[in-house]
Amino acid sequence: MQDNINAIPIETSNLRIYVIRINNEIVILANGGIKSTITYNEDPHLNAIVELLQKINMYLNSRLRNSKIHYYQKNLYGDLNFYLKDQQDEK
Repeated sequence: MQDNINAIPIETSNLRIYVIRINNEIVILANGGIKSTITYNEDPHLNAIVELLQKINMYLNSRLRNSKIHYYQKNLYGDLNFYLKDQQDEK
């Protein structure tokens, strides 16, 4: 899947912090955890974090395409309120 989710490399530890990169000036700092596997997909905790960030990224991209939000310099403007159902909410 092509998305804007990136891990911040931390050379001195196994900590992984993920971000959503909107452009060269706007990065949304997200969540992370201890990297104990080669890929995030192999770790249930990190995989859940990245999947949530992918949903948020899709929402933001949709809003940007529909001009419901926009960015200017280092700020996002517009309707940035949204609710994502947790998979446990659906049960």
